[in-house]
Amino acid sequence: MGRIVTLNGFPSVGAAQQALRGLLRIPKATRQYPSVPLLASASEMSPPNYLADHSLHFLGRAILQKEAPREREHVVYVRALRPLRDEAYLCGACIRADLQSFGMPYWHVDHQLPGNLWCVTHDCPLSYVPNTDAFFKSPSTVLACSLRVDPRWLAALKGREVIERFVSVQRSFLEQFEPLSSASVADGLLDLARTQGLHSERGTRRMPFSDYLTDRVDSQWVRMIVPTIRARRDKVLLQQMDLSIANGHAAGIAYMLLFSVLHEHASSAIDNIRAAAGLQPKQPAPKQALSIVDLRHAYSRANGNYSEVARLLQMPMQEVGRRLHDLGLPSLSTQTSISHVRLAVERFVGQRQSISNACRGLEVTPAALEDLLRSTARNMNLSLRAPAPAARERVRPPHLP
Repeated sequence: MGRIVTLNGFPSVGAAQQALRGLLRIPKATRQYPSVPLLASASEMSPPNYLADHSLHFLGRAILQKEAPREREHVVYVRALRPLRDEAYLCGACIRADLQSFGMPYWHVDHQLPGNLWCVTHDCPLSYVPNTDAFFKSPSTVLACSLRVDPRWLAALKGREVIERFVSVQRSFLEQFEPLSSASVADGLLDLARTQGLHSERGTRRMPFSDYLTDRVDSQWVRMIVPTIRARRDKVLLQQMDLSIANGHAAGIAYMLLFSVLHEHASSAIDNIRAAAGLQPKQPAPKQALSIVDLRHAYSRANGNYSEVARLLQMPMQEVGRRLHDLGLPSLSTQTSISHVRLAVERFVGQRQSISNACRGLEVTPAALEDLLRSTARNMNLSLRAPAPAARERVRPPHLP
């Protein structure tokens, strides 16, 4: 909400919320309307879906101690969009791709995963701004002043399987709508550690988790994720951290890191965490009908290329083509910029300009625009003659209290 206030010139969060309530026709409230459901409504999404797609809320609360319902409601509506890192990470190549596809860039959730230093889309190092105030601005405005991670250190970390496992484990919990019990996960971690000889039988002494981590993983990288691991000589702090992990009081990210170190594959680490909490290994979810919003979003990201949309959504090309054609979204050539197509259509339809004027100064020829309009008109003709399908209710995850 703060970024909406800053980018649109609202004097306060309350003024931005009031404008959104008017746009969405939500009755005026005597108190400030919670930002999360308001932003979710503006995005045509349920609050859980919105949080799963646009924040690290469920990841940060994937493994928790027991909490009261009122505390959960407070976290969801007040602190749900807070980051998990002390820096804001961004990718210059993603910014350029977003500008071409959407006309403006956005902060990517995947870039903000603790310990992640690379963009998985462009296979390049991420830049960062050393404070989270950057999230109030557009990524393009802070890219020039962003910092780069030491390239020699990055080269030493590149390809480390434990880092890739840890990031993959985190991605799997981005939609963990119901938190797992930290006490149960801690018990599972202790059992796993014993099977691998982590706890030595030297009298009453046992190898601390912190030493095990810093012996096997780059200590500087670990400190980015678990700040309580400061220095080996700080024995009191180390003992407190080890005790909190063993007793189920540590942050969920710390447990995910340890499971990632103790397992050779991300899938087995994920299954072990879920099994420790009494859940069955996660099965691939049955494919549900994608919403119009999902299809439009993928179409924009793929710059109108049907085959790229199919790859992004992991759907058969034939089905993708049919769904997009039904929405009046034709397949664009790889040379055509979807932002130029969008502007040309807006000029022709919204501003009632001629085809030639609508294409002026754009990478869209009048003939190409005419072909696009004919393809959508042909589909409209078929739709007008066909009976309306029965409305189907979208399956949604359970709403939070």
